[in-house]
Amino acid sequence: MDYYKLFAQRLNDAMELRDISAAEIARQSNISEPMISRYRSGQYIPRMKALDRLAEVLRVSPHWLLGESDKMQAEVPEFNLDLVPAEYDMVQCYRKLTRHNKSLLCDFAKMLLSRQRDQNN
Repeated sequence: MDYYKLFAQRLNDAMELRDISAAEIARQSNISEPMISRYRSGQYIPRMKALDRLAEVLRVSPHWLLGESDKMQAEVPEFNLDLVPAEYDMVQCYRKLTRHNKSLLCDFAKMLLSRQRDQNN
């Protein structure tokens, strides 16, 4: 199978599996909908930065999208966390944020922790 067609097939498969639209991928990844359409049709393959954003939104391995691996999911260590409902809600909200907003949220949380430590000293 052609490299471009394989990428397009895997992108479409991942979108179907995750039940996510091109519009939602565009919103979460900051990649234009027309460009996503070009990826889906096999016209283009994204550059590394866009590939990483697509893989993150779709929760798949970028290597799998490119056909370099048969493992759909990236190898991620398992965490056994017992979350209270409020923590679970925060995780669900976090997952819906864009990469930029995730970064802002993490920076804000670190600032709050630093402020908390300063107040406790």
